[in-house]
Amino acid sequence: MSERQQGTREPHAPTAREKLDELAATGMYVFHGSPDPHIEEFEPRQAHNYDASTDTNVPDGAPAVFASDRVDIPIFMALFNRTHSANSASVLSGTGVRSDGEVRKGEFRATKNLIDGVRKPGVYGIVYVFDRSQFLPREPGSSEWICNTVIHPTMALTVYISDFPEKVTEITVDGKPV
Repeated sequence: MSERQQGTREPHAPTAREKLDELAATGMYVFHGSPDPHIEEFEPRQAHNYDASTDTNVPDGAPAVFASDRVDIPIFMALFNRTHSANSASVLSGTGVRSDGEVRKGEFRATKNLIDGVRKPGVYGIVYVFDRSQFLPREPGSSEWICNTVIHPTMALTVYISDFPEKVTEITVDGKPV
């Protein structure tokens, strides 16, 4: 007689999101999202921010490996990127964290072609897990962490849109898709 016939539950394999949430709860790890499943070594890179007043990208701090103590941001970054774009139209996405009293809430934005692209069957990304002791918070109280040296992840987990239940707001200009 099988376990199912006996009325006992079959074991549940945790989803990538559940595993990442478990790791985050320990406070021992930070996370980095990428569409690339083959990264074995991370090296510091220059981050940029878009300056609308000059229509240019400007350096954002010193080169670093960037990670987050939250799992929603790296899952978003692993999925909502140029690799998964539904077409060659504008590819914009962004994240932010705002505080609502004691609660830090993630906010996520992407163009329609990214939202549509991520919903295609088989689309996945990778969340790399790092030892938090090798990183420093970018600013006090920030969910962004940095490492200024070459670093190796302790593990990598494959994530899908089902691992990202948060709301994604479509980026529009004058009410029209970008």
